Amino acid sequence: MFAIIADGFAADVPKHKKQFNRFLKEFLTCLTDKLSDDKASIALAGLGNFAAIVPVFMGADALPKIHARLIKYGDDLVAIREGIKLKWMLLCRYTTCYGRFVQKMQCQSDIVVQNFSVELVCRLLDAYPSSAIYVKYQAELAIVSMADAFSSTDVMKRILQHGMVLTVSNRIDTPDGDTLYHPDTGLPESRLLFEYEGLWRGCLKRMQGEELEQAMVNAMADTMLTILQRLDLRYQLEADTAESSTQYTV
Repeated sequence: MFAIIADGFAADVPKHKKQFNRFLKEFLTCLTDKLSDDKASIALAGLGNFAAIVPVFMGADALPKIHARLIKYGDDLVAIREGIKLKWMLLCRYTTCYGRFVQKMQCQSDIVVQNFSVELVCRLLDAYPSSAIYVKYQAELAIVSMADAFSSTDVMKRILQHGMVLTVSNRIDTPDGDTLYHPDTGLPESRLLFEYEGLWRGCLKRMQGEELEQAMVNAMADTMLTILQRLDLRYQLEADTAESSTQYTV
């Protein structure tokens, strides 16, 4: 919805100048006022979709100013914890919004921006298996937004390295009421493979453009090969004896 509104405003700047200002003012309140999570999520969704038209209405200098406010808001958001969980839905919307501003500002080479972006997405990846379905959808959109912003840098490789390690991991301690289940058998499942398989499929499905999708696939393949090369897959063969049978130790 906000993307359609933004396109309509950009089609006739003089006519929609006042309306744009009203919308932007409302969106920016989420960065200063203590709004409910629902209102803040909607405001961040709108702000992210308006990133492309902010320079059209306000000039290029407006983007860095809003970006600075986004950074401050993001630092505060990441620091907020409810029990042991962050406000995952709000963080998803924020990450999507932040990725769009980074893309429009062309600040992908800034190491501070890179590190902050990696931290955001890695937090979403950590929370993904325990998230509700509607939050998982927003997490996929957030990762796609970051992939679009950093497609030509090593940021996605850093993110995917964390994601691929999680994909091949097992959950050791399962909180009460947070059990994972095998998608085919319905039995309790400690492996995270099936959860993250859905994530990567969802991300690739939501990417626009074959070039971005191929870049993501290549980065995933390179990352997985790097992980496999670091594994110690040597095995020791013990000769058969009367007391013992052949054993393979990996």
